[in-house]
Amino acid sequence: MRTIWSLFLLTLLLVQAQLRAEVVISEIMYHPASETTTEEYIELHNSGPTDIDVSGWQFTSGVQFSLPAAPPTIIPTGGYLVVAADAAAFSAKYPAVTNFVAGWAGQLSNASNKITLRDTLENTVDEVDYTDDGDWAERWRDDPPDYGHRGWHWHSDADGFGKSLELINAGFDNSTGQNWAASTVTEGTPGAPNSVAAADIPPVISGVEHFPLVPKSTQAVTITCRVVDDHPGSLTVMLHHREDGAPAFTDVEMFDDGAHDDALAGDGVYGAVIPPKPNGTIVEFYFTATDGAALTRTWPAPARDYTGDLVQTCNCLYQVDEENYAGAMPIYRLIMRAVDRTELNNINRNSGTIPFPPTSDQTGVTRDSMRPLSAATALVRNCSIWPAPETGAMAPGPRSRRASMCSSRTPICGTAAPISS
Repeated sequence: MRTIWSLFLLTLLLVQAQLRAEVVISEIMYHPASETTTEEYIELHNSGPTDIDVSGWQFTSGVQFSLPAAPPTIIPTGGYLVVAADAAAFSAKYPAVTNFVAGWAGQLSNASNKITLRDTLENTVDEVDYTDDGDWAERWRDDPPDYGHRGWHWHSDADGFGKSLELINAGFDNSTGQNWAASTVTEGTPGAPNSVAAADIPPVISGVEHFPLVPKSTQAVTITCRVVDDHPGSLTVMLHHREDGAPAFTDVEMFDDGAHDDALAGDGVYGAVIPPKPNGTIVEFYFTATDGAALTRTWPAPARDYTGDLVQTCNCLYQVDEENYAGAMPIYRLIMRAVDRTELNNINRNSGTIPFPPTSDQTGVTRDSMRPLSAATALVRNCSIWPAPETGAMAPGPRSRRASMCSSRTPICGTAAPISS
């Protein structure tokens, strides 16, 4: 009898786990164009083959709300349920949508938020940690220029421009921003299939690393990244790299065979090696991954120039450095292309109104105290830097800068801090 009861409990837990996996957060209106928080909503989608009773399930972070139990809240197979901030505001804006519940406490952040849905046993059903930068947005060149200078900023049509944030492939990992996009429909598609929905997306590129973080001129640099596709099969992963200022990138195929400093064969981590470079060299690199359906993703993604063209200019960087620093204070360095350093210096010497726009992307490397520079321990990609708004901002000598690093929980992001130079 004990064995039968144990098997019954195990079966019940497995069934509950399967049901949880089939209910996903599929759409988020986190920043309405009206700036009215009562117009926010979250959509749930049941991707499974059976109806699912979600009565008593709760949103426990982002906002707080318990799905009604009387009458029971059911999401039909293939169906949707909208959880809105306010019933009256939602009905006024979406009068044709009736599959919704409303009345949560709190509000969604316009910048970044972790939304957590739990079942009646307090198991996590789904969790989405969205932001308005990194893989959840696009890099855009500023237009018009600010006193002759153009910086870069993060842009998403879902961030106050009238669109919602929609999941693309509901059957794939919804924790990555590469599986989300701004809706093509103004005000989103609450309670209905997403406007950007697709059954197949390009491979997802994540976990980008290079080692050593600060190489010497005698050291080759290993570049690795993790690549996962929503339809398992053969993948072609390429590393594209060049020395700063070079006219073209060198294309190198990456491998997941355990022989290219990529850890274990077949583990999804791809590796390639860049030969040693002279002291002071800045190396720029990015990746492409193509699946069996010929769908290709580029990472970092191409940026949008002020002309509207997509340009591959906001890339990863590292710098070769022979310095042997023996001090006890930590080092914070920002690596940038020569053209961006020139732009930054020119901002210092121009007249105009502060704050000036940020320059192009940088890579940040930190070194904790009492560690050699070659053993730097933290890496932040796609930073921005601009002159700090302080007295004497037009002075020609060294002065303070302010670095801004995106809030996305990806290898291209970090925090913000002032830096003196």
